[in-house]
Amino acid sequence: MSSRMHGFQSPSKLLQKKWEQQEQRRHMKKVHTVKTGLDNRAPRHYPHLMVRLKKIQQDEQRQAEIDHENRILLQKMSTIMTNRGSLDNWNDYEPKSLNHLAREHMQDKIAEENLGLARRLQAIRPAYEVDKFEEEFQKHEHFLDMWASSTKDFGPLHKGSQKYEDTYYESDFEEEDDESFRLPKIGSRMSSQMSQHTPRKDGTSVPKLPKIQSKKESTADADAKLLFRAVKQLAKGDEVILKALIRRTHSQRMLTMQTFNDHYDLDLTTELKAAMGPNYKTLIECLLTDRQKTDATTLRTAVQKNDVAGIVEILCTRYSNAISSIQKTYQAEFSVSFEDDIKRNLREKDCQELVKALTSTERPQSMDVDQNKADYEAEELCGGGEDRFTHPEGLFLTILRTESIAQIRALFNSFKTLSGGQSLPEGAQSDRCSSKFVDAIRGLDYCLNSPPGAYAEKIHSHLRPNDRDLIELLLARSETDMRAIRRAYKRKYSIELIEAIMIKCGEASPLIAHIAAKETAAGQNKSQDQGRRVNGVLVLGPPKKQPMRKPPESPRKDVDLAEKSPLGKKAALQTKRRVPQYGAAGDKTPRLDEDVRRIHEAMQGWGTNEAPLIDILVSRTNAQRQQLKRKYSKAYKKVRVV
Repeated sequence: MSSRMHGFQSPSKLLQKKWEQQEQRRHMKKVHTVKTGLDNRAPRHYPHLMVRLKKIQQDEQRQAEIDHENRILLQKMSTIMTNRGSLDNWNDYEPKSLNHLAREHMQDKIAEENLGLARRLQAIRPAYEVDKFEEEFQKHEHFLDMWASSTKDFGPLHKGSQKYEDTYYESDFEEEDDESFRLPKIGSRMSSQMSQHTPRKDGTSVPKLPKIQSKKESTADADAKLLFRAVKQLAKGDEVILKALIRRTHSQRMLTMQTFNDHYDLDLTTELKAAMGPNYKTLIECLLTDRQKTDATTLRTAVQKNDVAGIVEILCTRYSNAISSIQKTYQAEFSVSFEDDIKRNLREKDCQELVKALTSTERPQSMDVDQNKADYEAEELCGGGEDRFTHPEGLFLTILRTESIAQIRALFNSFKTLSGGQSLPEGAQSDRCSSKFVDAIRGLDYCLNSPPGAYAEKIHSHLRPNDRDLIELLLARSETDMRAIRRAYKRKYSIELIEAIMIKCGEASPLIAHIAAKETAAGQNKSQDQGRRVNGVLVLGPPKKQPMRKPPESPRKDVDLAEKSPLGKKAALQTKRRVPQYGAAGDKTPRLDEDVRRIHEAMQGWGTNEAPLIDILVSRTNAQRQQLKRKYSKAYKKVRVV
């Protein structure tokens, strides 16, 4: 409120507002014109405080050093530009990568494949494939027949005798022709079958149609259909693999794969791996790979690793025809012969000669053994001089080239007998042969004399998930001597092979266990003397069992007593007949220990083999069965015979 009113209310608001604005302007003018009492000016500059002589000196020294270095650098650059360099000091820096090792390996593999392709192109020769021409011709004829059967024939119609008008002989135009220039008449195929036609009521006849025979579906076609359902996720893949692949032989699997490719135009291996997942990839590849190709790949790996023992292990279990097939596959797959690859990779000369001797095709396939010849050759080896084992024309390598597997086994055994307990590998070691040569001979001796034990050890060393060597070995032996390998594994490691596989082989272990539990087909077992060959693999059959014989009858006096009573002869024989006991004097029934062992083996593994159980229990008396029960309980600490 303005001071003019002295505390009284202004009569005019406009005047009051005007007075207040005037007072505000006067106040602001006084504020702007007021003078401060403090000196806020900048301080004075004193020259002696601004000049820093030490800093100036350091800057001058630093600048002098820079000028000196620049002069040196300028001198070097001018020297380089004016003079020509006498040394190439440029370094080739390559960019580093985390996967350069993998790329180098891939480049080496591509270069090797290109080299093999070039070798195959240079070695190829032109050839006519008559079978292929015939197949294409038959296919072409089949397409023509299909086309003709689906196309209507709108040929010209003939009335009456016009149909045969062209076949008549025109005497006006052809009477001058000689009869000798005419072609002979061609008889119709139907004319010879007119006698076989069935007559009608009106006197005409119609030909008999052949009976339509229903074509049975082959096993390969049925398995191909099952596999196609598994590929399309319409059936359980593991069950289909078990039924269509694992339970079949190698040749049947190859035929099934070819049938699948022909019917559906798909690659079975690729489709099945995509449907089953990565855990079954190795198993599927091993099941659908040709065995000759597998052996060739294994040999290739062993040759590159300089593993002579691994090479010998494969060659000593194959016949000459199988070895020839492996060599052809080796040449086709790797574009180099097996012999050339051995010369290039194996360093020891004696190892090269040993492998060449085992790959010889002169070795017979007979299982007959000439023991006198084996003793004579072993005696010659025992008394031989230096290089008796390693010389290319020596007795040992000559025997490996020309003798059968059975004869070589007899030689090893005879050598140990005649040398006073010294084995043939020890004899080679005493002759200062190379260590790899001795290891190869030792592996040959072990494979010849104890093949189930050798395979059991190899299986045990490869018990791990998705192991290719394990699956390939089980597939190769599942058709031959898998039962003997299971027994050897149980004796050596105190656990069933099936149980070990189920524990250690991952998700695919049930299918791998089925391979290990596979039995050979009935009727294919042969005696140990004869042996047999399955896919080129040497297999020894189980030993012959003694035939069962009837128990001895009662003494002669009981028979005489029965003869006096003709009516009671049969009853007397039944009542007086002695009950045979195990171990009785003159008893020719099978031994108790043998029966206990057979019963125990029949109840091992997956399921029970009922044939030996029925054979033993039905043919024994009650007293014998009780003895058998007590002996089994004592031997295996449990009662399994009822």
